[in-house]
Amino acid sequence: MQKTLEQEFEEQVFIHKSSIVLGCLLKFYKDEQETGVSIPEFLDKSPEEKAQEHYFKLLANNNKFNETYNNCWEKYGALLP
Repeated sequence: MQKTLEQEFEEQVFIHKSSIVLGCLLKFYKDEQETGVSIPEFLDKSPEEKAQEHYFKLLANNNKFNETYNNCWEKYGALLP
């Protein structure tokens, strides 16, 4: 099945938004880890795991996903080439 130009565009928009949100979440959880907060080992997950779980929760709510993307873009968009 061949995609229409609109479908290809929408796919690229989704990839862009996902990359920005995941990058923002990863930075947040890496910063959190570096604060030195002591978390019991059995509860501790890597920043990558936390970011991925948070990302999938956001995907379940399109409005929240878009709101998070907009916040991340406002904060980090100017830093990107």
